[in-house]
Amino acid sequence: MAYLNKLKLTDTARNRTIDPVMRRREKLIEKLNEQRESAVHSIDNTPYLPTKRAWVTDGVTGERNLIEKPKKVRQWFWEAGGVWLFQIRYGANVLELAKGKPTIEVGDKAKLPDVIELCINAVKDGELDAQLNEMAVQTGAKLRKSKAA
Repeated sequence: MAYLNKLKLTDTARNRTIDPVMRRREKLIEKLNEQRESAVHSIDNTPYLPTKRAWVTDGVTGERNLIEKPKKVRQWFWEAGGVWLFQIRYGANVLELAKGKPTIEVGDKAKLPDVIELCINAVKDGELDAQLNEMAVQTGAKLRKSKAA
């Protein structure tokens, strides 16, 4: 018991619920990091081959195995008329950064990682919380409408 007396004990329980706003931010930051990596590989002309873990059942033995599979990452950036453009997506939807303006004009392809890093910092600081909340409300309304039908 002498060892436990050296520790500071408390009656605080672990909070297992995550704030929905923080969850949306973390999800978007994760996807923006993927886009940054994809942009870096695109600039270097090297393939970007992210993987995901998936359970696969062996047809013969019926045994389930955890394997690494290639993950498809769609690029949120493209070239139009010699200028590189970038959109932030949340799921299948494009976020409007300002009223009627969902696209960021990057200019040179080499600037893509820096622009994406700025977007990551904006998400961390909560600058896109209103757009993320609006997107969540719209998605929730669509889900409720499809379940009612």
